[in-house]
Amino acid sequence: SPIAIAKTDFPKKFGIPKQPLLVENLFAELHFKKEFSRPEFFEGLEKGMAIWTIFLFHLHGNFSKPKVRPPALGGKKSHGVFSSRSPHRPNPIGLSLLILEEVIFTPHKNTIMRVRGADFTDGTPILDIKPYLAKFDSLAANNHTKEHWANAPQRPHLQVLWSDSAQQSIIDLKMTEHKILIADILKLDPRPPSQRNHLDKIFYLEFKNLQLSWIVIDEKITISFHSSGKEHMRIRSLRNSWFCRF
Repeated sequence: SPIAIAKTDFPKKFGIPKQPLLVENLFAELHFKKEFSRPEFFEGLEKGMAIWTIFLFHLHGNFSKPKVRPPALGGKKSHGVFSSRSPHRPNPIGLSLLILEEVIFTPHKNTIMRVRGADFTDGTPILDIKPYLAKFDSLAANNHTKEHWANAPQRPHLQVLWSDSAQQSIIDLKMTEHKILIADILKLDPRPPSQRNHLDKIFYLEFKNLQLSWIVIDEKITISFHSSGKEHMRIRSLRNSWFCRF
């Protein structure tokens, strides 16, 4: 049974970083149920502490295959699901290492925990919170552990470009403070590996109150106009209109 529900800026799965802390300035709020909101539950937690967040992949379907094709390997190689962090699991449980920002107590209301580095969708059920203890959780200095295949060199980040029209759109929506965060998300290349060769394909990302559409050309995410004169990158507010992970 969940102890809290996450409130994030991602209403859909697409575009969410495939690992926690890849975009450290992505914030989320964990809204705790009333029965878990008493201050005693949170004694000993402090700002800046790393915490393990255990949650449910609530938007994924039923488990069906014992092997997966991780995006970390370009979707070309398959591995057993137990050697991966795929959300498609017999029990769809996720584990993310996040940074605690603050715990907000309000009399007669649910406690809210703000964390950064989050990598889950809005509405994600949170099952538990545990402290990260480097003395026991880090094996960096242990010579007896074998290197995991996912630690292989990753693809370089993409360059994110903004056209004049896209710049003006985000100014008009009074959301210029989110430009760096949007670029940090898109430079990780959220496209499914199977679609990275579709050079003319338009991709969409819903983030905060925005809907973004973009293409990738020459390893650059281009926020621009289509050659026909129509906008190839469109930004519009979702306030009044609601239009992959390793």
